[in-house]
Amino acid sequence: MAITFPYDLLTDFPGWSTEFDLFWRQEQSRAAGGRTFVKDMGSPLWAATYQSTSLKPNELDYWRARFKSLENGFNQFYGRPKSRCYPMAYPGGNYFGTDVFTNVLSNPGFETGVLTPWVPSAGVTSYNTGAHSGTYCMLMDKGASGIGAGTQREAWQLLDGIVAGKQYRVSAWIVGVGAAAAGAYVNVQWRNAANGIISTSNAVVNAGYTTTWAQVAANVTAPALATRALVYVVLATTGSQQYMLVDDVSFARYETFTGLNAQVNAINANRKAISLKGLVGGYTGSVGDYIQIGSNLHQVLEPFTANTAGVSGEFEIRPHLWPASAVNDTVAVTRPSALMTMVPGSFSSTAELSTGRGVITFQAIESR
Repeated sequence: MAITFPYDLLTDFPGWSTEFDLFWRQEQSRAAGGRTFVKDMGSPLWAATYQSTSLKPNELDYWRARFKSLENGFNQFYGRPKSRCYPMAYPGGNYFGTDVFTNVLSNPGFETGVLTPWVPSAGVTSYNTGAHSGTYCMLMDKGASGIGAGTQREAWQLLDGIVAGKQYRVSAWIVGVGAAAAGAYVNVQWRNAANGIISTSNAVVNAGYTTTWAQVAANVTAPALATRALVYVVLATTGSQQYMLVDDVSFARYETFTGLNAQVNAINANRKAISLKGLVGGYTGSVGDYIQIGSNLHQVLEPFTANTAGVSGEFEIRPHLWPASAVNDTVAVTRPSALMTMVPGSFSSTAELSTGRGVITFQAIESR
């Protein structure tokens, strides 16, 4: 398999970044009074020194071969401080992963024996035979003439407390008296605070069903200004069966924050302070953490905490944002990296004469 660049060389490198800091590109002039005047000649670059543990002869040759791919500074790799692969508050990245929130629908399994607060059309009733779980389910009946035609049946429930920009997962269990190749819909209509319709997410479209219970599901994202959602289940006229049973409907916030998919929320005019969005509510950043904005690496200078919507307060970073950085750029808080190249001639892997063991050291600098 061909090696591609930038090369992810450090993930399994058996060593440490003994130095990782900014290399300031400055002109300095000391006045007679002792003060040194500093003039930036460009934004600073990240510079690093890496050192391995003591390696056995076979391990040493393995890593010598791996580093030859960098061709003494010709090819780029992902450089990062080995001490900060994860935020300080979440060693090992133990905060990240899928976080599924509580179902916000009322009476989702119809176990009250009535459909309330679901609002049904004609032909939709509570049913106490053959439920997916518990005793009751919801029966949608298009009528005797409903085979392949008939009247559409539906039931809906209106929800408050929707968070705009967040992802939700909607699902339902469905089954038929006979198999149908189509006919089942699950949709989400988004509304604003004044109950005005913003848009509709067609989550499950014209799905088929069989005589065995099966779940249909999809992820949808609340649009800007959404504060309410109308979740509705439909048996359409396209279905080839008269009946469909529905049970255990769910609508819940669905977060998949991996540490790699936050975004820049806002940028201060000074371009050294930002806020983030797309975090998990309650996420905390610490002074000394690193974040990657696009392909650029920055260090956090102030603590911050995300609110329940996953948006942080403003905090300072260094270096200043690069000119191309903008709102909505992707932000990584786990394994944040900068594009770097090896400093030519800095690689050393001298082995001990008596044991053949050796230590690898090399220097690197950001390569833009």
